[in-house]
Amino acid sequence: MTPGEELAEYLGARPGGLDGTKLVPMLCEREEAGSKVLGREGWLFELKLDGVRIIADKKGDRVTLSYRKRRDATDSYAEIADAVRTLADTRLVLDGEIVAFDEQGRPDFQRLGHRIQAGLGKRGGRAPASVPVVYVVFDVLAIGPYDVRAFPIEARKEILTRVIPAEGVAGGLVRRHPTFDDGAQLFRLCREHRLEGVVAKKLGSSYRAGERSLDWLKIKAELDAEFVVIGWTEGESDRARLGALDLGAYEGDRLVFRGRVGSGLDASTIDMLLERLLPIEVDKPVAEGKYSPKPKRHHCLPELVVSVRYGGFSVDPSGARFLRFPVFRGVRPDVSPKDCTAAPDDGVALVTSTNDEQDGEERTAPAAKATSAPSSVAGDRPARARRIHVTAPSSVLLHDGTTKDVLCTYFEAVAPALLRHARERVCSLLRPAGAALWPPPKWTPKFVRTTNIRAGKREERGFVVDSLDVLLFAVEAGCPSIQHGPFVEDRPDVADFVAVRVSVARDRAEKSEVAAAARSVRALAAEIGLPSAPVSAGASAVDVVVGVGAAPAQAAAPLGALLAQLAMNAGVASHVKLEAVSSVTTPFAPCPARAGEPVVVAIPLDWDELDRVELASIGLAAAVARAPGAARSDSLDAVRDARVDVAAATKALERGVAARAT
Repeated sequence: MTPGEELAEYLGARPGGLDGTKLVPMLCEREEAGSKVLGREGWLFELKLDGVRIIADKKGDRVTLSYRKRRDATDSYAEIADAVRTLADTRLVLDGEIVAFDEQGRPDFQRLGHRIQAGLGKRGGRAPASVPVVYVVFDVLAIGPYDVRAFPIEARKEILTRVIPAEGVAGGLVRRHPTFDDGAQLFRLCREHRLEGVVAKKLGSSYRAGERSLDWLKIKAELDAEFVVIGWTEGESDRARLGALDLGAYEGDRLVFRGRVGSGLDASTIDMLLERLLPIEVDKPVAEGKYSPKPKRHHCLPELVVSVRYGGFSVDPSGARFLRFPVFRGVRPDVSPKDCTAAPDDGVALVTSTNDEQDGEERTAPAAKATSAPSSVAGDRPARARRIHVTAPSSVLLHDGTTKDVLCTYFEAVAPALLRHARERVCSLLRPAGAALWPPPKWTPKFVRTTNIRAGKREERGFVVDSLDVLLFAVEAGCPSIQHGPFVEDRPDVADFVAVRVSVARDRAEKSEVAAAARSVRALAAEIGLPSAPVSAGASAVDVVVGVGAAPAQAAAPLGALLAQLAMNAGVASHVKLEAVSSVTTPFAPCPARAGEPVVVAIPLDWDELDRVELASIGLAAAVARAPGAARSDSLDAVRDARVDVAAATKALERGVAARAT
């Protein structure tokens, strides 16, 4: 008898013939209920895994893996079945998730999606192990002759420690999921590291197969849900065959249109989707609701389920509600279409999809109020149409798959925060790789102003970004990024900041090294009375923006170079690069990035969060979350309002350089 069987027998387990291949797992209740228990006693907490739920049934040397809906998954994850077979117990039923991890060790469902696609494409036999996966086990339901589902969760967890050792088995292919006592602290960690969320499990609770119970509660740090595909639209250029998927969800027996998703679809995913969608294409819509008007729309039977990350729901002037900032994550063969029930009434705030002409202000309201009175969401400002017609909205503008339409919606959400930094500046509109748009296109609308000023010996030319419509013009012109220098339009001989960029190659990037170098620049600036603030500038780069008041442009110019030189001499790691830069990415605009690099948004940071934040994770969704507060104030306010004697500060730095040289 194995140690696990001995403990089950000692605790009074009863014999029972549990068949794991016919078992539907226990499910969590909605996350809005779960947030109340994070700080309470009487619960244990686990990281919510961003993977595929799997029941493993082991009978001697025979191992069967089953999805949530009891469909066989053994051949799709054959190496996991082989690893479970090595466990000492001859009879087991385990519950857990199969997970793929990214380079930082975080669960990555999009990466797992490639493995799922490989499994869907096979015709019998084992699926190729193209993406490494791990089976993370959090419950044991049967061991030896005993059915232990009636045991309290603490007892089942203790039995599990005797089944799977702390180091796992088969080189870590099968691991035991750890538990935590402090749910609030665990949830904060999820926020900081962009993990999916927390699962709270009530102490003393039994395992209730097939039920969604309040004894298990999920609290998500990011919004994601499953939707059923109800059609697709054709796109432009390389997305001509499939530009976006139409998505639906069930309200009781009614299937309702919820929006479209185009971001996150690459060529291989489109091939896989069309292979599955074309055979189920039909002539007429299968869902209720107001579809967004799109030419070349195809409809299909509601059979294919996909996972989508999103930023809430939008309400248009007619009251129709659609997903905001949706990103495709993968196909969910383990989820039934009828289980797709995501709705704006699930405690998620609704946001108007149109904005005030001058400041693009975003209005929010509780979902229940917006459902009954959509006009209240927009406040007392009349909704208006965009002044820019965005052509080919499904065409990809950022190399991560972000489309023009998604980027327009993003700018509508963050416009108040972005415009407070861009107004009156001379801005450059940049294409994805960083090339500036100049001269303006012939079709440039009259409301888009350009300017040409002389700052000292330099000529500055660019655009005046003073409204949401100019941001939408930038998208239509193929320019997702915006940069500005330290000059304003009506004071070309005055600079109000200098900037030092701290960067390191991503393959050698250490968060602590970037933060330490940035703090060296901050300390030097503070010595001579200059305020500073860090701004994300890429996946492994930070701009330290230093306030110089209203300094003559020629006097301010050398200051950034002196700060960079002194910081380099202060013991910064040799592979960390510091350089003075003449312009910075405008806060809340995406930073220029090469193919293969994460799309990072420039965000003003606080110094105390610089050690914690993952720069590569500051994408569009993270920026939207920060935008409401940043529309009023952020860490750059002190830099912008600085009152300093820049000539005296420069001389002090020059003396510092000379002193260190001797």
